[in-house]
Amino acid sequence: MSSPHFPPAPPPSEQHPIVSAPVFVISSNIQILGTAQKLDSLRFQELAGINSEVGIEQYVSAGIGGVNHAKQFGLTKPPTVTLKRGLDNSQVLWYWHQMAVAGRPDARAQFLSLDIFAAGATGKEDPLMSYLLVNAWCAKISISSAKAGEGVVTEDVTIACDQILSDDPKGGSPRR
Repeated sequence: MSSPHFPPAPPPSEQHPIVSAPVFVISSNIQILGTAQKLDSLRFQELAGINSEVGIEQYVSAGIGGVNHAKQFGLTKPPTVTLKRGLDNSQVLWYWHQMAVAGRPDARAQFLSLDIFAAGATGKEDPLMSYLLVNAWCAKISISSAKAGEGVVTEDVTIACDQILSDDPKGGSPRR
């Protein structure tokens, strides 16, 4: 039995750096009702996850050779992005979620960018990575519990969308 052949690792100059202690920023030109604000450069300390899922369907067929089982692509679930940040006095995320609760079509941001910056970034630098969320809306908002005088209260936001595109790291247009 032969062992699999793997290509040699690229030289260190061509390896991609690990993203460590990043800052996450979302932006869109959507106007938030109840405020004079837009979703412009909202910063988050934690990316809890980017989720995209295709269900698995079992296909069974019977023939002369017996029963065959095969797995096929199933239904896709809408992609989601979950972000966390310390609660501040801005209610822009709360109002954006309330627009979605009310079923307002303008709660969908046609394009929402999620940029990932290195630790300590001011936002003037180029992001390490960028994603474009198509038809994004605030599906869930949670404010953590905390005792008075203890800990930090956080705001967790789950953003649902129709599609997530990854921007080309060389500055090109989003890949499809």
